[in-house]
Amino acid sequence: MTMMKPGMFSYSCGWGIILLVVAGVFMPSYSQSSTWIGPLFDRENSFRQNSISVIGANDQGVWIGPGLEQSIPPFASWNAPNGLDSVNLGTASLYSIDVQSPILLAGLGATTTIDDESVPRAAGYGLSQDKGESWTYQPFDLDPEPDPVRCPDPSLLDEACDLSFSYGANEYRRVRITVPEQSPPYDLFFHDNTLYAAHWASGVKVSRDLAETWQFVPLPPQPASQMTPTSSTSWTSTTSSGSIDRYDPRSDNNLLGFSVHVDDKDVVYVGTAGGLNVSEDLHELGPTEASWVHQQANGSARGLLGNWIIRIRQDAETGDLWMTNWPTSASERYGLVQTNDGGATFNQHLIGQKVNDIGFMGSTILAVGDQLHRSVDGGKSWRSQTPLSVVGNQLPLSTEFFSIDTYQNIVLVGSSQGLLVSEDEGLTWELLRVDYPLTGQHNTRPSDSVDGYVYPNPFSPTTHEFARIRFNVDEPMTVSVSIFDGQMRRIYQSSESVGSNGIYEVLWNGRTTNGLEVHNGVYFVQVEGKSMLFRGKILVVQ
Repeated sequence: MTMMKPGMFSYSCGWGIILLVVAGVFMPSYSQSSTWIGPLFDRENSFRQNSISVIGANDQGVWIGPGLEQSIPPFASWNAPNGLDSVNLGTASLYSIDVQSPILLAGLGATTTIDDESVPRAAGYGLSQDKGESWTYQPFDLDPEPDPVRCPDPSLLDEACDLSFSYGANEYRRVRITVPEQSPPYDLFFHDNTLYAAHWASGVKVSRDLAETWQFVPLPPQPASQMTPTSSTSWTSTTSSGSIDRYDPRSDNNLLGFSVHVDDKDVVYVGTAGGLNVSEDLHELGPTEASWVHQQANGSARGLLGNWIIRIRQDAETGDLWMTNWPTSASERYGLVQTNDGGATFNQHLIGQKVNDIGFMGSTILAVGDQLHRSVDGGKSWRSQTPLSVVGNQLPLSTEFFSIDTYQNIVLVGSSQGLLVSEDEGLTWELLRVDYPLTGQHNTRPSDSVDGYVYPNPFSPTTHEFARIRFNVDEPMTVSVSIFDGQMRRIYQSSESVGSNGIYEVLWNGRTTNGLEVHNGVYFVQVEGKSMLFRGKILVVQ
């Protein structure tokens, strides 16, 4: 979700165009037509956009994506990555990160438009060997192009276009992957000088030289419960003329890599769209000799809830592994599972709840997704934290929570509305958003100085829930915010006595003062005080 660029307006006696942003409240309330918040901090060195999909934290600080910006508390300034031009220019984004050691690794992706559809693609890797001070780029690893004589049309994917690979004493065929589409690095894990990466269509790969060269990791076919190098294995590829024996991620969900984790006993866990794959010897023996156990959802009360394993996280205190499950068929369910026996059995939690990520702070477990859930007893009971208690701000009820990590005693959650920060294990939160100061001096998108603006514009009460009107108050005064319809009838008014100067925002939910929904159309906004008068327009579309 990309933040829309706000339109802005300066002091004007006539009607100008007004747009908006937010952050900070007198007393948030979901039942009011508006909420006043402020005074706010105008943060000039901010992150790139409000939808925070990736978080990684270590003792050097916090990194967030999609922009790979870094900061430390109190998060007053965010630093762009030095050396990754594609990220800074917005042509690539952070899809995954591993910051467990002084070596930092970032998985980069982007989107391509194919037949009017946005398709994710791999864009390579970022590597830092100096704790994030500088970065170098490593290109994404693709299979070599086929011999044009033997394979004149690679789109046919016939036998002459395939590659061969060894597993045990046997040779097998696999589809050749020569394009980055559908292969962004969704997860990375660096363990014992070995990088594990899950790439969806390109599957799982291993690098022992910091992403310079890679080894392909064969995974069990979907129907198999285990795979060993001493036994023959059969993968099935569905073609227009029937089925053939071939390793083909288009025909087998368990070959689509999405998450990866390695524990302190060198056991490798790979989550796919087809279940959980566990290898006790991949790290030691390598891909061609590794044995696998494959677990998938089967309706058991001690099994997986769904076959799509989005995240695998380990609780450092207990050693338990936690995994988010998404369904791939009608018989499967969303939820969260926990295992303390290496994936042999699972305890099921939050059944039916969509969970994107899991985080730990002491004995507190936080699960984030459509809602934010909190457990203080090891997962025996859960409490929804939605709507969140956000100090000095308000979140739309539609806010989705994508990612979570911890820095020292701070919990950080990436959401569709910005970065949430908690210093009390998730009881209360502060919201950090992309700030476009009224001075216009923003590190990524500087512009002219203005006196106020409104965001988003156009504004949909159904989609956005509320619009945010931002303005500056230069002395204590009573400020009135009014909205007029096309016939200049005042349909809404809210006034507050502002006790100190600073930046303030009013959140308007698209209703009249009497609580009636407004119709689609252009409305006029007026902010007025003792020494101020701002006017502008906002387009409302349901």
